[in-house]
Amino acid sequence: MLREPVFVAVIYAGNAATTARSLVMELAPRDATDIPLQQGRMLLCNWRTPPARSDTGILAVVDGTGGSPEVAYPATLVEAPGVSGALRSAISQDRSYLYLDDARHVGFWTDHIGVSRIYHLRVGGCDVFSDDLSTLARLAPEPDEESVAFFLTNGVVSMDRTLHAGISALPVASVVTVSDSGLASRRYWDFRPGLDPDPDTEAVAHRMWALIEASVAAHTADRQVVLPLSGGYDSTTLLGILHRAGAPLTAFSYVNGEPQPHSDAAVARDQARRLGVEHHIHRIDGIDTISLVNDNLAQGLRLRGCCNEIGAYRDAAAAARERFAAPLFVFGDHLFGQRTLRLRSQADMLGGAAVKHPDTLLAYLPLLGKDRVTRLQQDVAADYRRLLADAPPFAHPDDLKDFLYASVSATWDLLPMRVHAVGTQMPFTTPLYDIAMLDFLKHVHFRHRLDKRLYRQVCERNLPELFRTPRSRDRQGVADVAAMLRRDEASIRDITPALDRAIPGLTLPGGFDALLDGVLSVATPPGGPLLSRPEAFGLQFFRSLTRLQIMPLHWLQPVKRRFWNTHQILLDPAYMFRRALHLAMGFQQVGAPIRLSE
Repeated sequence: MLREPVFVAVIYAGNAATTARSLVMELAPRDATDIPLQQGRMLLCNWRTPPARSDTGILAVVDGTGGSPEVAYPATLVEAPGVSGALRSAISQDRSYLYLDDARHVGFWTDHIGVSRIYHLRVGGCDVFSDDLSTLARLAPEPDEESVAFFLTNGVVSMDRTLHAGISALPVASVVTVSDSGLASRRYWDFRPGLDPDPDTEAVAHRMWALIEASVAAHTADRQVVLPLSGGYDSTTLLGILHRAGAPLTAFSYVNGEPQPHSDAAVARDQARRLGVEHHIHRIDGIDTISLVNDNLAQGLRLRGCCNEIGAYRDAAAAARERFAAPLFVFGDHLFGQRTLRLRSQADMLGGAAVKHPDTLLAYLPLLGKDRVTRLQQDVAADYRRLLADAPPFAHPDDLKDFLYASVSATWDLLPMRVHAVGTQMPFTTPLYDIAMLDFLKHVHFRHRLDKRLYRQVCERNLPELFRTPRSRDRQGVADVAAMLRRDEASIRDITPALDRAIPGLTLPGGFDALLDGVLSVATPPGGPLLSRPEAFGLQFFRSLTRLQIMPLHWLQPVKRRFWNTHQILLDPAYMFRRALHLAMGFQQVGAPIRLSE
């Protein structure tokens, strides 16, 4: 389902009026409002009517959730100098805003976690803004090489960049103003886990549960809930809270193949049955590779790669619309803590942020050639240095690890996936990303966040009937990408000649066929090969203990992760190939650039 843009805004000085009008005609063939500014003018095209309150100055509202309940920002937590009280009283979490202040300056308020992104491009002496990346991509079809390097390595785009040269996303949790000297941004909020830990663990635990219940209630008010249920702690917690609250509720799981005993889908089905909640299972293995990539590209080249379960979300949304008048997907995504991990060096910190070693790019030698791979490795390494240099100081490495994880995995990976795979099908919400919930984590000591210890204890204490269910031993919700590539080899090879030309100046002739040959000829275990023999030996040792059941898994995992770090592990080459396929097919669809009138 292709979503219309909310707005296109072109800000210009008098000598760029012709270019501005040409841009509006090409990007937004509809009536534009001509707005005089303190400096210059703005042509604004709105697809949706902004709020009626004129005193707020709001001109456009961007809602990446697709229409979740509006939840106000706590006034005590948000500081935004220069933003009027009327505006602050009108804004909601998970939304971003274009507004005009009393002095007729254009400003943008961006949401605190990156659900509702706004993009910017400087072209022809004009500043062009839109919530729709595909719209601006028509002006900048060339790839941004640094973003391509990061995307091929990690499957996401970093540093508020996009895959299109010259187009950037406005920074999250910021107020951005526009003037003759360019864009100026200032943060109104920062995520600072462990900043002021409270030593009273019991008080912290009680407050955590109270906040979880309050946040779920606020973010699901007056809606019928559709819950993706994996059987894990997060979705199980939501299942218990929503059922106790009496919310209209249905749940679903997705599987690769038929559901097996002790799989995540089977555990989820048993949990739902225990509470009398309707539960459905959707398959994710029926779609071919090319169709899956095209489904993911329906909104253009976004900030992250393919979502395997996009079809399951579509099927669940269709079923929910038949049953409910106002259905809402609810996800248990949170930042209560990450797994125990070796943190001896800056490279280990990058593992905490879930980014991969630049040597991951060596898998692309057949496609890119040695010189290009070397340059892209340098680009990724430079991004990693910036990521660490830009992070605020923390008292303990695990606090920094959780901060980096939030920046990378939430803002760059998970939420863009929710927006483009779920928000285009049906409204969704992530109540545990509520700003009050995240701000509370400054009072939770890092020891209580390791492996989500306190969160797990709180959930088990308050929902014992659900957490007595045995955990899943088989993750059937993970697609077998290598098997998909083997099955779809013929249809992929039909389009590879065109793909070799899709990314100008980047790929080699015959590169996609050569890359696919390499992927199909090598059987690589899940997780890919390790970079160093000592770490490979250590990981194999722990895997043997797991298989032999010499030690319980919940004992083994923290010990194992103190000896190795995910930054040092290469990805499955099948995923690497599909990442390149996704990139090339996306740029192939962008087409020729728009020609502007001077």
